[in-house]
Amino acid sequence: MRCYKNTVSSRSCRRFSAPSSLPTDLTIKTIGCDGRSNAWYSGSELTLCYEYLEEIRQNVPKTTTAAGVSPEDAMVGQFLYVVAHEFGHAVFSMLDVPSFGNAEDVADQFSAYLMLLLGKDEAPRLIGGAGLCI
Repeated sequence: MRCYKNTVSSRSCRRFSAPSSLPTDLTIKTIGCDGRSNAWYSGSELTLCYEYLEEIRQNVPKTTTAAGVSPEDAMVGQFLYVVAHEFGHAVFSMLDVPSFGNAEDVADQFSAYLMLLLGKDEAPRLIGGAGLCI
């Protein structure tokens, strides 16, 4: 995973990609999905629909919550959560990792684990933020 400057959070990107090494490049792309709000992994591509990103934006709280989650935390948190969730599908598929249970639950747990790696300052805010936008 390449992390570019001036992106959503280059520091978070570096932390997300640190524990992984995939056998092939994984392309992350955004596309229009004809009004459908969705995100998925297939082959070597992780796809986010513009409609999904718009749905996240519409559900961001207008002000900081009592728990200290800012609108930015909510937007970035949900974005990182969905990318990490789909990245989980990619990791398990590309590395042929066996999983026990429902594939969506496994991807959710993988995403939560990666978000915990963001550290004690960022993880609670961004995980809390992710929960506000779904």
